[in-house]
Amino acid sequence: MTIATQAEAVEYLRNHPLLRTGDLDEARHRVGQKFCDHRLDIAQRHQDLAVRHNHVAGRHSSINYLHYGADVTIDPGMLDSFYLLQIPLSGQASVRHRGSDIIASASTATLLNPDRDTTMQWGADCRKLLLQIDRGYLETVARQIIRAELPGPIRFASRIDL
Repeated sequence: MTIATQAEAVEYLRNHPLLRTGDLDEARHRVGQKFCDHRLDIAQRHQDLAVRHNHVAGRHSSINYLHYGADVTIDPGMLDSFYLLQIPLSGQASVRHRGSDIIASASTATLLNPDRDTTMQWGADCRKLLLQIDRGYLETVARQIIRAELPGPIRFASRIDL
């Protein structure tokens, strides 16, 4: 069994289910509660949505497993209050962030900065682990490390070679 096949067979964090739905409005609302308000649309009308969202929250971060089960377009705009590391386990997503287009796959993750617009298109077979990190907490840690005020926003490169 290849790594990609193993990832498809495993539903990470399955003991922490948050959402199971085929309803687009419910998916938009419930996923938005854990991340942020966003537009969510099924890219191809003949596909059925089959959302699986598992979630484990920490004090300043959370880890999530998310799969939509259909080709979807996601437009959160700016995340504002958090950074989001997205690690594809299977399938692909097209991510536009900081003016760059990135094809996220098993070999390429993305890190979304809170102060930059994002749009995404996830394929029906796209499954991701998502690490959400609170922006305020990260800024506090950075100020403690440098023992000074930050000279500007903390920004990471969007494309991560896995």
